[in-house]
Amino acid sequence: MTHARWRLQGAAAAAAIAVVALMAGAGSPARAQQAMPGEDKSSAGFLYRLCQDNTQDSPRYYACHAYLYGMIQTLRDVKDPSPLLRYCLPDSANTEEVRLTFNRWSQQHPKAMSLPAPYAVSRALSENYGCK
Repeated sequence: MTHARWRLQGAAAAAAIAVVALMAGAGSPARAQQAMPGEDKSSAGFLYRLCQDNTQDSPRYYACHAYLYGMIQTLRDVKDPSPLLRYCLPDSANTEEVRLTFNRWSQQHPKAMSLPAPYAVSRALSENYGCK
């Protein structure tokens, strides 16, 4: 898989970094997304709410794409993931395709929204892009 397909460029990368910083609490008034009362910002539900926004100029859109990009790049380096979490993305896949896959999976698994986001994304990808 080429890294160019996953690269965020220019203003998009800057916006993604700013949004991630806001989500982490580095900023205050212009938060990317408020967590629901009692909701963990590292939950699948929180990520799903970010990833539902498909407006390309939206901070939530950039935060979702930046999160998925980072997660996929990180998990590529995991040498022996659990069979439950193993997936093989095609070379043609991009973060938008992963976002749509995660959103569909989230709609089909509403009880999984309290899971940690990395686990839920991995489950969504393994169910849709299982290795053969």
